[in-house]
Amino acid sequence: MKYMYFNSSCSYAGLANLLYSEGIDTEDFVIANAIYLPYLLVKDGTFYLAGPMLQSKEIFDIYLNALGYEFIEENYDKEDVLKILEAADKNYMLGVNIAPGNKHAIIFHEYKDNRFRFINNKYDDSDEPDEFVWTAGELKERLDEVTQIAHLEKCDAKDVDMEEPLLKSIENLGALKKDIINFSKHVITKQELRESMNTLFRAALLDLVTMFILIEEDKLMKRTIRLQRQFINLIKKGKDSLVLEEEMDVDSLVDVLNEWERLMKNNLKEYRERI
Repeated sequence: MKYMYFNSSCSYAGLANLLYSEGIDTEDFVIANAIYLPYLLVKDGTFYLAGPMLQSKEIFDIYLNALGYEFIEENYDKEDVLKILEAADKNYMLGVNIAPGNKHAIIFHEYKDNRFRFINNKYDDSDEPDEFVWTAGELKERLDEVTQIAHLEKCDAKDVDMEEPLLKSIENLGALKKDIINFSKHVITKQELRESMNTLFRAALLDLVTMFILIEEDKLMKRTIRLQRQFINLIKKGKDSLVLEEEMDVDSLVDVLNEWERLMKNNLKEYRERI
């Protein structure tokens, strides 16, 4: 069984568990570093996504294609999910609602005695169960009306050209800095502040901490944690309205993002030299 070794990495640990069932031994942090995760930033509408929030086929195939595999994901309604898993001859990854508001990636590995058995992608030192065992009814309660399930298939091995996504990430980071600066100058409501946690600041303050840990940038990690605490404290205070740059050190956050941009550019240079 493979475990989670960085924050919110259940899907990456899940990918490691899928590969383990194929006889390939790896870990979530190995996958993350191999696909240059600490240097990737995606813009999806008004949302900026980084770190473990990047968990699509396109991202996972960066690692898998080099091994001769690809990530296959499809959407099904609840009844079809049950039918597929009942007849499955392979492992599947899917997201279930462990509790309200707590979506978690787990690995289906067996249907036996009218029970569905799942590997729980968890931290090594967690006291959570290693396995979930549910009846059809219990599983249905935890599935969305439309659920995405994924598995691995073999393909011709190939290396994915990373220059374009690394360049695009640098461009996206420039846009994120501008959006944060603009957002911070205007009067916002407490609801707008909460919403910005997902659109702007998850990538800049939460997932970036994890990425700095992965590449052992301890000083930047600690600086980001201090800024993260400032932001969370503002949410907890719950002011009806505020100007963000008057309440937290936005200039320091921009400095941290400038350092992330420097690391992105250095990584791109090293990547070009390697190829």
